[in-house]
Amino acid sequence: MEEVLKQVEAEKPFYGRNFIRIYLDRFEVEKSKEFLIRGFKEEGIEISKDVVEKAVKYFDGIPGWLAYFGRSYTYSLKHGLNPDIKEIVKEASKQVTSDFQRFLKTSNSPYRYAGIVLSLSELRKARLKEITSYLSTLLKENVSEGRVKELIDTLINYGFVIKVKLGIYSLPNDMPTKLGLRVSAKKWLRQ
Repeated sequence: MEEVLKQVEAEKPFYGRNFIRIYLDRFEVEKSKEFLIRGFKEEGIEISKDVVEKAVKYFDGIPGWLAYFGRSYTYSLKHGLNPDIKEIVKEASKQVTSDFQRFLKTSNSPYRYAGIVLSLSELRKARLKEITSYLSTLLKENVSEGRVKELIDTLINYGFVIKVKLGIYSLPNDMPTKLGLRVSAKKWLRQ
C-alpha cells in the first residue's frame, strides 16, 4: 500500500494524506475452522472436516488466505469442477511470487534479499549469524551481519520474514508464502 500511495500525483485525491496500517493477526486454529465453516455455510456448501483441517494447516490462520481458499473452493464447486486444495495453494503461491518479484525489482539489494529468503527456506529457523554465513557462501561475497540485519528488518516490515523470537528468524508458516518466496528467490538468483 505504501508503494502505491508514494506514487500518487499531487492533483489526485489521496496525495499528501496520512495512512494508517491496520494489522489483522492470524486466527487461532478454532477461529480459522469456524471462519471457513461459516463462510461455506453462507454459500450453501457443506464441507468436510478433513478439507477444513487441511486448509487451516496450509493457510496458517491468515484471514486473507482463508478467504482466498474459500472463494476458490466455492467457485470450483459451483462451476462443476473438482476443487483441489493443493492447486489452490499453488495459485496463491503465484501471487506471493509475483509480489516478491516486484519487491526485488525495486530494491537496491535484490540478490541479497533473495539470498536471505533462500537461506531461511533451507535453514527454516535461523540466527543472524547463520543467515549471514549462508548468504555470504551463496553469493560468494562477504556480507556483514549489520547489513544482513538491516535487510532482514526490511523483509519483516514487508511481511516476507518473521521474527520467531529474539535473534531468530524464519519465513512465514503459511504454505503459499513459503512456496512463493522460495520460487521467486530461486528465479532471481538464477538470473
